[in-house]
Amino acid sequence: MIILFGGCMQSNEKYKEGQVWSYKTRENESNSKIYIVKIEYNKTIGKIYHIYIDNLNIKNPYQKSKIQNNLSHSPVSEKTLDDSVIKIVTAKYENNIDISDGYVAWKEAFDDGKAGVFTIPVNEIIQCIEDVANMEA
Repeated sequence: MIILFGGCMQSNEKYKEGQVWSYKTRENESNSKIYIVKIEYNKTIGKIYHIYIDNLNIKNPYQKSKIQNNLSHSPVSEKTLDDSVIKIVTAKYENNIDISDGYVAWKEAFDDGKAGVFTIPVNEIIQCIEDVANMEA
């Protein structure tokens, strides 16, 4: 006789869709949080975490206000989260965060071998984006 206790098993996964985390922010963005919006598995690189980041202060000359307040989609590795997060703020947020535009563009490029996943800490990702946005300005 085989008895299954599937309902009693607990997931040991640290990161789950719907979580909100505080993280090691840049100096002027201490209220910023990471939202884990989507998790997918790739046979070559493993788990890919698609995150949204709020309360940013990215200098971006392409924005009307010259400041970008969020990153609506960023694909990151588990190492990125491990190197970045401090503590969980919310286990399951209720807002619907739409990352579809960024995700669709990334997925198409990723499938064509033209995009990847960030493996550096989140605060460094944000700084890189700010640096690139201001290179040509």
